[in-house]
Amino acid sequence: MKVPESKLGAWIAAAYLLLVLSVSLPLLIDAAIHHGNGIPYLALVTLTLPLSWVSLRLLDLVTDINAFYMTGIHYYLAMSALYFCAFINAAAMYRLILFIRRKRARAIG
Repeated sequence: MKVPESKLGAWIAAAYLLLVLSVSLPLLIDAAIHHGNGIPYLALVTLTLPLSWVSLRLLDLVTDINAFYMTGIHYYLAMSALYFCAFINAAAMYRLILFIRRKRARAIG
């Protein structure tokens, strides 16, 4: 069975993941979320919406931390949740582009 593929979808998903990584670089360099890098944190949360809102809300219910001052295990939990959301979003983008290209190919041919 041939596995469907989309080069355009792979490129867009890879570009999205590179954008997420570049936005999160200040957070990775500081290894903490604090008052000096709140804007990159908000940008990262915005890029990984809608899943990031749900996952960060769940983390907020489980832990009692300030969203704009995280260090240690809370920082690693929040960052891994955001990266997980980014990977899910990239996979969804890839599958959506694959679906659209297949529909378009069926309509043309």
